[in-house]
Amino acid sequence: MADKGFKNSLKRQMLKMTLIPLTLMTVAIVVVSVSIVRKSITDQIRQELIGDAELVGFTFDKFYNGDFHLVEGDDGEMSIYKGEQPLNGDDTLMAQLSDTLNINVSIFYNDTRLLTTLSDSSGNSAVGTKVAAVVKNEVLDTGSSAFYDNVMVYNTKSFAYYKPFAGADGSVMGMIGV
Repeated sequence: MADKGFKNSLKRQMLKMTLIPLTLMTVAIVVVSVSIVRKSITDQIRQELIGDAELVGFTFDKFYNGDFHLVEGDDGEMSIYKGEQPLNGDDTLMAQLSDTLNINVSIFYNDTRLLTTLSDSSGNSAVGTKVAAVVKNEVLDTGSSAFYDNVMVYNTKSFAYYKPFAGADGSVMGMIGV
């Protein structure tokens, strides 16, 4: 009998009237807060990657005179040069920048990685891999930089920023990815 009295009691009705809206409001506040924090973190990462890409481009321009171009070796392998300086190799300026900035850097000719600091867990370099079609369309075809917050790198979701660069004739020939 006492249970039936509590079911319809004023106390139970007041409890329902306060707890249900309070619970819904708490859920709404948490959802909004998480989205604001995520956007803030993503914006900060975007700004840092833009700065890193600009620094890599600026450093290449200051240390290597000339334009980017490709040279095919005797073994048929393509090497990327900036002016007369080859950019390939393990102890390159790009590798040092990558270590200093704690980022991975890739240089693409068209949509193919010719030089990168990316490697898988076994140490295999990502040289020769292609960029996603959406990146090719948005960066290379339009000639404008782009930021992505959902790039898959060796099965890990990552952030990436791609900045196009031009060859001697002024046309977009590749991009720097950080």
